[in-house]
Amino acid sequence: IKAFKTNTAVSALMEFLNDLSSEKHKLDKEILEHFLVTISAMVPHFSSELLERLLNKKLRDGYWQTYNPKLAQVDNVEIAIQVNGKLRGTLNISKDTSRDKVELESKKIIEKWLVDKVIIKVIYVPNRLINFVIK
Repeated sequence: IKAFKTNTAVSALMEFLNDLSSEKHKLDKEILEHFLVTISAMVPHFSSELLERLLNKKLRDGYWQTYNPKLAQVDNVEIAIQVNGKLRGTLNISKDTSRDKVELESKKIIEKWLVDKVIIKVIYVPNRLINFVIK
């Protein structure tokens, strides 16, 4: 919305609605109201009409939700485990886990690729990947 890319925003909203309908989810009245107020920036007449027909409310009485960064915070990450640059597994672990612990847990997952091999170097990108360069 900030970049005024309404086509992209409408596309994302359509994907959201398709996901809801394919999963047979139901929106409660409060979420539906917030959703309709949000899309009013792109489709004001449509959202206003739906608010009136479905919820008996006026668009002018709605309000925008505020952003809560705590709700968007991720506690766990999936780290790619590579051997010589090839993906050999993944590791779900707490965000910002120490390199030593990630390395230890990763070795357990890829131990069959490390048999009779010498680890030359370990490349670690925090919260993203760990790559074991072997010989």
